[in-house]
Amino acid sequence: MIFERQFFIDDLSEGQKFIDEVRGDPHFSSAKALLIKGYSAKFSSRTSLFLHEKIRKSLPESQFFGLALNNRKDEFAEHLGIVNVLFFDHSKVTVLEADCTGRSYEEVAVELGRQVDLIPDVKAVELVSSAVEHGFNKFMEKISEGREEICFFGAEAGFTNLETNALAGSFDTIFNKELKESRERYVCGNNAIYKNGIVMLVYSGKKLSVYADAFLGWQAVGKELTITKMASPNCVETIDDMPAADIYKHYLNVQSDENMLRNICEFPLITRRNGFETARIPPMCDEKKRLYFLADVHEGERYQLSYAIVNDMLKLAEIHSSRMKSFAPETISLYVCANRSLFLKEVEAQEIGYYKVISPACVNVMGGSEPYRSHNTGGVLNSMLV
Repeated sequence: MIFERQFFIDDLSEGQKFIDEVRGDPHFSSAKALLIKGYSAKFSSRTSLFLHEKIRKSLPESQFFGLALNNRKDEFAEHLGIVNVLFFDHSKVTVLEADCTGRSYEEVAVELGRQVDLIPDVKAVELVSSAVEHGFNKFMEKISEGREEICFFGAEAGFTNLETNALAGSFDTIFNKELKESRERYVCGNNAIYKNGIVMLVYSGKKLSVYADAFLGWQAVGKELTITKMASPNCVETIDDMPAADIYKHYLNVQSDENMLRNICEFPLITRRNGFETARIPPMCDEKKRLYFLADVHEGERYQLSYAIVNDMLKLAEIHSSRMKSFAPETISLYVCANRSLFLKEVEAQEIGYYKVISPACVNVMGGSEPYRSHNTGGVLNSMLV
C-alpha cells in the first residue's frame, strides 16, 4: 500500500510543524520508504534550500524530490508551496541526481543509467530537469536505451515568480536573457538544489504495479509541411522554403507579433515518430520570422497543423481517467503542458478534476516540456497530459 498526505506551505515557520506531523503519522514507523515531493511556483531556490536542509536534517530517512513550476492558478495561487508525503509499505523509492554543468546529456544519462541498473525490480522512473542546454531529447533517448520496459516520465522545470496574469511569460523566459536573470528554474534532489541538473525518482519493488499514460487531444489536419532549414538546434528558419512564421500567416492568418502564442495555441504542429504523435508549439519568433521551439525539431521532418475541440478534449480526458480509475492507483503523478491551460482556459480545472476525483492529493505539475518515453516511443513532448 501507498499512503499519501498533502501539506500546504504558507510560511517558512511551518517547516517544523510539517516535520512533527510527518513523524507523528501512524504510517511513519512502519513505512519501508518515505518520499517527500515538493512543488512551488513562488519559492526562490534559496528559500527552497532552507526548507530542504531543515527537512533532510530532521527526516534523513526520506527521499526528496521537487521542482519549480509555472503554475499560477488554484492551489498555487493560494499557497507558497505544496508538499506531498508518501509512505510506502512494500515498495522502494530511490532518488538519483546529477549536476549537468560542463557535461553532455549522453554522459549524464550513462551515469544515471548505471545507477538505475543496480536497483532490482524497477517499474518506472519519474524525472525532472533544470538543465540549461537545448536537446533534452538526447538524455531521454540514452537513458531509455536498453531499458525499454521502464517508463520514464516527468517534466522540465518551470520558472518561479512570473506574472500571474501572463502565462505566456513562462515561454518568453526560456529565450529572453533579461527575464532569465530575474527568474529561477530549479529541481530538488536528496543532496542539493540544482539550477542545471537532473533528478530522477526510481520506483521499484516486486509487488509494485505502475499504470503509465499520455495523451494529446489535437487532431492533425491539412497538408504536410517540411522543415527545410534550421538556423540552430531549436530555431527553424524555413518551412516549405518560406520564412517559418509565415506558415501561420498563410494558413491561419496569424501575424508574428506579441500575441502570436495565444493565437496559435489551438493549432500545434504535429509529427509522427515511431507511430507516436508528437506536438510542437513555437513560443517565440524573431524579426527574421524564425521560430524557436522548446523541444527538439529536425530538418527534413514533416509536420501538420492541428486543431482540437474543447468538449472533445475533455471527453478524452474523461476516458483516459476512467482507465486510470480502473487501475485503482494509490497515488497519481500528473504533468500537464501549459499550452493546454492556454487552450482550455476556464475549463482547465475540469480536465484535472477527473484525476483529482481518483487521487485528491495529485498535483497538476506544469513545467516546461513533458518527457515521456516507454517501449521505444515518446520523447520530449509538448501540449500533453502525462
